Amino acid sequence: MARFVRFCIFGFLGGIALRFIFDIGNSFTFFVILVSLIIFLPTYFSKERSVKKILFSATLLFFALGYFRAGFIPSRSNSFLEQFVGRKVVVEGVITKEPDIRENSTFLVVSVDKTEMLGVKKDLVKAEPILLVARKYPEFTYGDRVRVSGNLALPENFQNPDGRSFDYVSYLKREGILYEIPFPQTQVILSGQGNRLNAILYSFKNIMMDKVSQILPEPHAGLLDGLLFGSKRALGADVLQMFRVAGIIHIVVLSGYNITIVADFFTRFFLLFPLSKMAASLGGGIGVILFSIMTGLGASTLRATFMALLAIFARATGRTSDALHLLFVAAFFMVLWNPLSLLYDPSFQLSFMATLGLLGVGPELSRRLSFVTEKFGMRETLSSTLSTQIFVLPLLLYETGMLSLVALPVNLIVLPLIPLAMFFGALALLLGFITPFGIFFGFPVFLILSFVFFVSSFFSGLPLSFISIPQFSVGILVFIYILYAIVYSISNRSKKLTV
Repeated sequence: MARFVRFCIFGFLGGIALRFIFDIGNSFTFFVILVSLIIFLPTYFSKERSVKKILFSATLLFFALGYFRAGFIPSRSNSFLEQFVGRKVVVEGVITKEPDIRENSTFLVVSVDKTEMLGVKKDLVKAEPILLVARKYPEFTYGDRVRVSGNLALPENFQNPDGRSFDYVSYLKREGILYEIPFPQTQVILSGQGNRLNAILYSFKNIMMDKVSQILPEPHAGLLDGLLFGSKRALGADVLQMFRVAGIIHIVVLSGYNITIVADFFTRFFLLFPLSKMAASLGGGIGVILFSIMTGLGASTLRATFMALLAIFARATGRTSDALHLLFVAAFFMVLWNPLSLLYDPSFQLSFMATLGLLGVGPELSRRLSFVTEKFGMRETLSSTLSTQIFVLPLLLYETGMLSLVALPVNLIVLPLIPLAMFFGALALLLGFITPFGIFFGFPVFLILSFVFFVSSFFSGLPLSFISIPQFSVGILVFIYILYAIVYSISNRSKKLTV
């Protein structure tokens, strides 16, 4: 049954991917459904049913459903704002996401529900999100209702400093954003118009980040903000580039990969205490849930948290195959909800691949690394690091083109320190609120983070610390993961034959 479900899911995902690459309309959907029925019906009503034919027809059917589902994504042809592109507009709406503060600007997502053209106000039947590229000051907060005046424009794809192209249009479209207004005149009309729970979470996070700045100096405060809240507000471009070369940028970029690693660390951290494996896993699950709440519980965070909890479940029960099955089912529903996540959401892609590596390769790697001591969780650290790095490496190379030659030793040195930094950092924050000695309790965090900076600086400064990989096509990326699947399948078969 699990095999049947997985083939149907692969068919569904394949249908979505194909429509984004080659869209010929829903006529193709009905054609594939017809072919599926032609294969299925004679097979089903025959005396000797062919399981392979039924499986193939079901996969074709879900392929068609995926192709059909991909047709229902945000489109400019259905947007009221399309008629105003290139013109000055006056709109009203609510800031529906936490402001993304950059070095020289702030990115705001505003759900527009009113327009004013030539003095005539109009309420939109359905609110449409747009991106504001605003100046850093004055500051805006989540839930502010704003009046915006500026030129409505279409987002454009661009090239990164290394010359690699980035599909910025599709990246925004996955959040339903089709338009932007660069540097508009913006006025706050009302405050507190957003979701109350989100407002409380964002406010809590900002208070905590302000307290971090009181306890630690920069750039240590910025790094702890990244570890606890996924913020990069004070690290600076040089430090971020150093972390990229060292191969540990994932510790400060709140992605699915990061949360998967955090979940694994929490579990191993609790294993350092005299607790059962189930109790340690429970502690790890609670830890990653609290971590997700502190980061604001965004959509990408929720997806990654769910996948991380699957990995913890597999570790606790030893039922890796069940967790793998649930992982594919979770991916199916996530892509069903937002098809653009499949190709244009790095957080979803990294969290899925990292979790797949932990579940599919991690246990076997741990067995093969029996020569590594289990003291201080060294074997688990090595197997977890290798399994996640193996599975996310092709994707990272495709997106960044940077192959860090020092990532493995840096991760092996730095990653075991992350839960300690997070633990002492959270403790310092807590005690900083209830006592005047928060700075004193932040001293262990300062020492740990200083060592992280030292290791990263040393290894990233070595000759040939990284290699730039030329940009390659998505077809090559898919081919690499197909090879992974073939190797994994052959390995599983040989393992069963030797049992």
